Amino acid sequence: MNCSYHLGNFSYGSICDFHCVKGLKLKGPVRLQCNESGQWTDQIPSCDVLRSLPPAAASQIYPGAIAAAVGLILLAGMVGTIVAMIRKKLKKEESDTTKLNSDSIGGTEDTFENPSFDSAGAGS
Repeated sequence: MNCSYHLGNFSYGSICDFHCVKGLKLKGPVRLQCNESGQWTDQIPSCDVLRSLPPAAASQIYPGAIAAAVGLILLAGMVGTIVAMIRKKLKKEESDTTKLNSDSIGGTEDTFENPSFDSAGAGS
């Protein structure tokens, strides 16, 4: 609020101009004047919070939200790929360390037959 006084503080002929800080919108008249009866020419205005963002601010938020969403999708894909690779490696290691049992070749427990080895060994 910016006021000018011709005859003293808030006296006849005084004029007040109103404005709001950034982010608020003036609701009511921009200027009031004190008339000869000592009353202001209108109701005192107020500053209200803007309900929506100005177009410039909205245009900055939208691309930022898209970039954040794309980043999260890429991150989720990378994590999924890493988890799949770890599972595959663990599964391979598990199959590499599985012990043979007697049912796997048809021999007795702790005795395993290898026809290629046995025939090579028998001939020497």
